Amino acid sequence: MRLQLVEKYDFESMPLHTEYELTKKGKSLMPILKDLNQWGKEWL
Repeated sequence: MRLQLVEKYDFESMPLHTEYELTKKGKSLMPILKDLNQWGKEWL
């Protein structure tokens, strides 16, 4: 939220709950995270 990578949504309906969604900025990290995941599978 501070870095604007996710949006937080609080719902008042029962049961009370909170949901998070990636912003456009957060979604732009997906290719990097996928590459990092693949690197980890190969080298760790």
